[in-house]
Order: sequence, then C-alpha cells, then structure tokens
Amino acid sequence: MARKQKANPRIQLLTRLFAAGIKTSSAILRFGLTDIGKLPGITAEELHLLSALQTAVRCKQLYEFLAEGEPAAEPDEVQS
Repeated sequence: MARKQKANPRIQLLTRLFAAGIKTSSAILRFGLTDIGKLPGITAEELHLLSALQTAVRCKQLYEFLAEGEPAAEPDEVQS
C-alpha cells in the first residue's frame, strides 16, 4: 500500500498565490490585508506563512523558507 505524504503547507501557499495571479517577488511583497480576498478561506497558519514568505523574499532567503527554515535576519540586518 502506498504511503500518502502530507503536502508541504509552504508549497500549498505558493500554489494558491500563483492561482490568484501573484507570481512575482514584488507582488508577494505588495500583498497586504486588502488583498486577502484573493485567497478565499485563508487560514491563520497561511497568514503566518505569508508573513514569513514576505520576510524571506525581502532577505533573499526563499530557498531557506522552502526548506522550512526561518530567515536568518530581518531585511535591515542583511548586508549586501
């Protein structure tokens, strides 16, 4: 019997964002409270992940976000 894997909630959030037409880093960063209507049925967990995604994009740490880590630093702490 094949074992069913639980889908990664971070990937599910990205899928929902893509379906809502939010397909660029700048669109993710602009996504705010007024845009929540584009994601009907959004949960508190997804809102938390969306906030973490926005921080990861600002810090240029998308890979770490997808690997289920937290960004190492806030954007003002990131050195270029």
